[in-house]
Amino acid sequence: IQPFVEYGSIIGSVYGQGAFDLIAQAVFGNDIKTKNLTIFSLFNIPSTCKVSIPGKEVVFIGPQNYLSVAVLPKTREHAIQHLCMDLWRVPTTITNNFLSIMLTPGNQIIHPGRLLGLYENKQPYPLNSLPYFYVTLNQISADNMEELSNEICSIKAETIRRYPRVNLDDILPLKERIIKQYGDMVKDKSSLLTCFTTNTGYDVMTVPMNQTEDGRFVLNTKARTFVEDIPFGLCVLKDLAEKLGLEVPGITRSIVWHQEIIGKEYVKDGKLNPALIHETGAPSRYGYKTMEDLIKHYDLA
Repeated sequence: IQPFVEYGSIIGSVYGQGAFDLIAQAVFGNDIKTKNLTIFSLFNIPSTCKVSIPGKEVVFIGPQNYLSVAVLPKTREHAIQHLCMDLWRVPTTITNNFLSIMLTPGNQIIHPGRLLGLYENKQPYPLNSLPYFYVTLNQISADNMEELSNEICSIKAETIRRYPRVNLDDILPLKERIIKQYGDMVKDKSSLLTCFTTNTGYDVMTVPMNQTEDGRFVLNTKARTFVEDIPFGLCVLKDLAEKLGLEVPGITRSIVWHQEIIGKEYVKDGKLNPALIHETGAPSRYGYKTMEDLIKHYDLA
C-alpha cells in the first residue's frame, strides 16, 4: 500500500504483535515525516468474530474490557486513543511503548501452545473431528502456554534489570492478562486451563484445519497459526531472548515443531537462522543487532 498512502494517513494494526511498528517504519521510511503519517498498534483485540455462514453471517463475541494502544509519533497518542474508542466503543488506554506490544502474551504463545498440546507435544496426525481451540483445551496445552508466558516474563524481567527506565507494566502473566481482558466472561478463574475452557469469549473458536477426502482433519498450514504466530511472533521473542542472552526452551521447541511441518528452518542449531531472518519480524531483520540498539530506537535508555 506504500505508494498509495496519502498525506496525513493513519496506519494501524489490530493488533500489533510481530513488531508491526518496525515493519511500518521499514516500509514507509521518510514518508512517515514527509507525509505526516501516524502509526499505531493495539495491544489486544476489540472483540472476537467467526464466520458461521460464509458471505452471510458471523458470530460476534465481545467487546472485551479494554484496549491499549501505542502510537508513533507520541504527540498523537490521545487523538488515536479517542479514535480507537470511537471505532470500537471499548475503553482504551495508552500503552507505554511498542516494546510492550512486541512482548504481548497473546496469540503468539496461545496458538502454538495449543497446537502442540493438541497432539500431546508429538507429531501431528489426522483427526476424526474438528477440534475446538479452547473449549476442549487439555492440560498439556495449558502447560505449554504457561511455559511460554513464563519465558516472556523472563524477557521482561531481564530487560528491566538492564534498563530500569523501561516501563513494561502492561506485560502480565497470561492468566492475569486473560482475566483482566475478559473479566466476567471467564466463569472459572482458578487456573489457566479453566480461564480458557470456561471463557465465553472463546466458545466458538475451532482449530484451523483442512478436511481430507476421507473426512478427517489435518492442520491448515496456511492459517495465521503458522504464517503469523511463528515468524512474526515466536521468532520475534526468540530474537529478543538471544539479545539478552536468555535460554527460552519452550519458545525454541515451539518454533522447531511448527517449522518441521511447513518445511522451514527459522531456528537452526538452537539459534535463529540468519538465512531466514528476512522472513520474520525479528528486530535483527531491521538492523537492531543488540538490545541496546532497540532500547535506543524506542528512546527508553
